[in-house]
Amino acid sequence: MFPQSKIFSVKLPPLGLESVDVRWPTDKEWCTRTRALKITQTSLGRGKFRTNAENAQKVNADLFAAIRSGEGDLDEAEASYVIDQLERCNVETADIDGQCFNVKLTVQGKFETAHRLKAPRQKLIVEYRRSLLDETFGRGRSEIRSKLEPAGELYDAIHESHDGYEGEVPIIHKQAVVDAVIEKIQAIMDDSPEE
Repeated sequence: MFPQSKIFSVKLPPLGLESVDVRWPTDKEWCTRTRALKITQTSLGRGKFRTNAENAQKVNADLFAAIRSGEGDLDEAEASYVIDQLERCNVETADIDGQCFNVKLTVQGKFETAHRLKAPRQKLIVEYRRSLLDETFGRGRSEIRSKLEPAGELYDAIHESHDGYEGEVPIIHKQAVVDAVIEKIQAIMDDSPEE
């Protein structure tokens, strides 16, 4: 069972001899962090672009400061590493079962979770994709900001059941599951023969 309510001890690089204790971020904290991340894309000419997550370490350090349990100061790179470790989840399978999808996640490399979601209608997928990103363009540069809330809303709309959590499913896991379902639907549609 994934224990959102416990204190997590994250080993620090380079050798894992030191660790830091943190609590699990709330959905609101994950959403605030995601909205604050600024991705810029700069045109280099001839169809080439450079993409940069300008403030990722600062934003992660801010979240770390909010969830740290106990003493110890970390620099922005170390704080960012801790947040990355908390955020880690891998989609193991996304299988179709009738009109539903069964998705299995491995969280932080050791907790297995399972999710069952109804297949979303195309309207919900389109609304999700439209509301996921805020993009601003101008003079060879674009700024992209992402949101987690649309993933949470879509997950809740098509959720049937879940297992492997002590409480509710965290919003960052909802996003991973929703993205896996949409990716599976896209793969199915790409493989469909044309008439």
